[in-house]
Amino acid sequence: MRVMSYNIHHGVALNGENTLEKIGNLIFDLDISICLIQELDFANDRSSGVDQLDYLSCKTGLPYKAYGKNITYKNGYYGNGILSRFELSNITNTVFPSKGIGTKEDVGGGSHKPEDRGVLKADFILNDTLVTLAVTHSSMWEEERRESNLYLSQILKSHTSIAGGDFNTFDREELSMLLPFKSFPDIVNTYPSPKPAYPIDIFFSNSLTVNEYFTLDLDYSDHLPLVVEIDQP
Repeated sequence: MRVMSYNIHHGVALNGENTLEKIGNLIFDLDISICLIQELDFANDRSSGVDQLDYLSCKTGLPYKAYGKNITYKNGYYGNGILSRFELSNITNTVFPSKGIGTKEDVGGGSHKPEDRGVLKADFILNDTLVTLAVTHSSMWEEERRESNLYLSQILKSHTSIAGGDFNTFDREELSMLLPFKSFPDIVNTYPSPKPAYPIDIFFSNSLTVNEYFTLDLDYSDHLPLVVEIDQP
């Protein structure tokens, strides 16, 4: 079973090209069963009112969806999402209000203003096993990342779980509350997409076995997609 984490940069490449259709084709062609998506637009003016998660669901044939509308943005919303081949239940989106002040540079030097971030989680049944999914796009501010990492660690302490997303850090001390769990991969650079130098897109699991993980050299976003192949319990 293949699971993808992808920060899609609201379906726009760094050159300004609209890449949402290409992203949908990629998910379909790779036979992804579950996709954890960050930087989704939900029917806002920037994306001409398109509900990007609904569009990708139709494009990929993944029928089950979960929305994490973390930020009110340009007459719509912005945040995270889950697409799944399996029916989702117990969907919860926990938003962590911004504490940051001013602007902060990301690992690549880009400047960002404070904004609310969240963790979206949902359950599904895989071969009679209850599995919890969680996706996050962590803050630029370390104190906010620690808050969301603590919340993720509680999810990973429960039954079979997998968490993934854009963690905006690769500092092992900062991720220490998650690193008792399996991390995949240890080092695969995914950001920025033209010349990836930073391994900030990561999966964590408390029990699932990963046979393979890979990324692809694509210019559909400012990140590269990260894919893991999981042994089904």
